[in-house]
Amino acid sequence: MKQLQKIENLSDTSRKIIANYMIRKSNKQKTRFIDFLKNEFSDCNYNITVEKYDNKDNNRNIILGDIKKAKYIYTAHYDTCATLGFLPNFICPKNIFLFLLFQTLIGIILVAPTIVLAFLVQYLLKPYGETIALIGYEVTLLGLLFSTILIMFYGVPNKNNYNDNTSGVITLIEMIKQMPSELKEQTCFVFFDNEEKGLLGSKAFFKKHLFDGIEKKLLVNFDCVSEGDNLLFIHKNADEAIIKHINNYQEKAANKLLITSSYKKAIFPSDHKKFPNYIGVGAFNKKKGIGLYLGRIHTKRDIIFDEDNIFLLRDIFIDSLNKIS
Repeated sequence: MKQLQKIENLSDTSRKIIANYMIRKSNKQKTRFIDFLKNEFSDCNYNITVEKYDNKDNNRNIILGDIKKAKYIYTAHYDTCATLGFLPNFICPKNIFLFLLFQTLIGIILVAPTIVLAFLVQYLLKPYGETIALIGYEVTLLGLLFSTILIMFYGVPNKNNYNDNTSGVITLIEMIKQMPSELKEQTCFVFFDNEEKGLLGSKAFFKKHLFDGIEKKLLVNFDCVSEGDNLLFIHKNADEAIIKHINNYQEKAANKLLITSSYKKAIFPSDHKKFPNYIGVGAFNKKKGIGLYLGRIHTKRDIIFDEDNIFLLRDIFIDSLNKIS
């Protein structure tokens, strides 16, 4: 039987995150996490900075390294999503029809009760006149829709977020820990804020560094990489040598199936989408009739964490630097 959390070989820093810093949603929780990283990496030979945008604390990216000098940028979002109760954010990247169908169904499930309640209010207010009933309907509908959006963005944080996206955070941690000193100048690590609120952190980052050559650098983004034996690499304008290197890891990956895919043939919405050159990495299960799928995130069932996926990704990309640089 597969372990729910296989973490015994992770670094001390990664295990501390799982033990003490799993929830990173409020500004206070994010500040605790930021202070923790500053302390843990104070002597790692990477310059650590925290970028604020518009001088506010509600969108803060954590950066290790020099953006201008680095050729490769490795990223993951550190903010915690709000739980949707029993509704997962179901993603099947290669089955685009099913992906769009499921997203539509989620929208209907969330909106349908709102419409029913709005009609109920209108019905109850009819004795007071058609105008009052119509106003009651519109106010109820807009109020409940707005409340639903607020819950999705700002609601109760999902305490179980091993895959989304503690796994991406820990992938960066393990890469930083193992990065050879001679390669550090070529690399930069960015922990994005507010991916769960519409990619706000990565959008602000791209805008700020547009004139630092960001459009010429390769960004590798890790999101939901700890559950699933199928590691999907969705790439756009990526160096062919790196893609070839990933393919060469097929045999070393044992039961891990590495899939390289054109960005036009798969959907995986995450922070990499804003950038001109990227590899978006996610782990997926596989089922006949569905294909690759991700089905527990944003729910209390997001409890699977396999450190073997993390170590494999770490080795692939550090080894690629050794061979290509």
